[in-house]
Amino acid sequence: MAPLPGTTISISEYRALCHTLQTLTTSQSILTQEMAALRAHQEQIIATQTQHTAILRQIQSHLGIPSAPQHQMPAPLEPTEPTPGDTQTST
Repeated sequence: MAPLPGTTISISEYRALCHTLQTLTTSQSILTQEMAALRAHQEQIIATQTQHTAILRQIQSHLGIPSAPQHQMPAPLEPTEPTPGDTQTST
């Protein structure tokens, strides 16, 4: 396999690319933190909803009211890793 031809860019283009990479890395870090916070909040909401449902069922049972059929609680969303098609690489 023959080596790929090199690409020459100016120092200003290189610096701009470095700055863009740093900006993207920072943005990705912030988004990752925000996603973790949202996931924790979602788990807290689901736990509270589960507790409220249990309390409601106890009250219904105590009052002799038939309870409604149980619905599945939504599972917390798991983070997904990007698939090879999600990212573009240049060679």
